[in-house]
Amino acid sequence: MTKSVINAAGSKSTVLVVEDSGDDAELIRVAFHKAGFEHLFQTVSDVEEARRYLTGQGRYADRDKFPRADLVLLDHQMPGDGTAIVRWVREQPALAGLPIVVFSGSADPKHREEPLEAGANAYYDKPPEFGGFAASVKVIIETWVPGVVSS
Repeated sequence: MTKSVINAAGSKSTVLVVEDSGDDAELIRVAFHKAGFEHLFQTVSDVEEARRYLTGQGRYADRDKFPRADLVLLDHQMPGDGTAIVRWVREQPALAGLPIVVFSGSADPKHREEPLEAGANAYYDKPPEFGGFAASVKVIIETWVPGVVSS
């Protein structure tokens, strides 16, 4: 069954994946597809590019091509400090309600605590096997993207 993820404006929701690993970004894309979700899926590879996307700067100014994000799915272990982007988003009035979910493979408790203290909505571990990885992605979408409807 395919599920459409519809945002408040009535269009398909956009998930911004901030992930420096091309392999993990591809796994997330495949996991979304396997879970049956239709959505706009945008990927950026570092914190500065995420800021440009979220504020519509540079090449991201075209909101038809790069729609506003309805969810940020963040690997917090990356160049540019994932916790810093969480803090930055929470300081932006236009982005105040944007859900940020950290999806990380780190076992270090500090890597869980820091983004949550900075304002991330949730932290999910990246399971090492694809089945668990895909199941986690499905839970994230169903929990954090408003308006998931079956079609």
